[in-house]
Amino acid sequence: MTNLIVAMLTLTGIITGAVVLMQGALAPQGELSDAWKTLKANSREMIQTKMSALGVDVTGGGSDIELTIRNDGQTLLRDFDKWDLIVAYDPTTTSSGLRFVSLVYTDQASPASGQWSVPGIYLDASESDSEVFGPGVVDPGEEFVVRAKIGIPIGTPSTNTLLLAVANGVTLSAQFNN
Repeated sequence: MTNLIVAMLTLTGIITGAVVLMQGALAPQGELSDAWKTLKANSREMIQTKMSALGVDVTGGGSDIELTIRNDGQTLLRDFDKWDLIVAYDPTTTSSGLRFVSLVYTDQASPASGQWSVPGIYLDASESDSEVFGPGVVDPGEEFVVRAKIGIPIGTPSTNTLLLAVANGVTLSAQFNN
């Protein structure tokens, strides 16, 4: 009888240990599966995001940049405060070499120095034909203007680059001359 009790306790210990080990082994698999689903969803969104630079204008003595972009993808573009704007430019002759500036988003139409904004979303930016559907969101086929103000003006003549990265990681690069 004692052997039977010892055997039952041993068997219970083995089963409990196996269950604990299985739970420990399966928990990371669930997390891995969730991460894989998120990665697939993000990848799909990235594939469907496409933008085209329509033109870049430099004004204000080289300190104001205005970039017009068209949403050529299938993704709605929004949450501008989660985007990044970086300008690599050749400053005035008082400095040497390229200058890289990461600008901060503001919801003001006219950004201050070191800031950028989206003052308008249009059906056709060249005609200033305002958007109708989904205010504040750049729908597929719509165009929007990015206005940036940098501290140290862009030198002339110079070739410069602007890089815009949306929240899902897709980037748009545009070269421009001043």
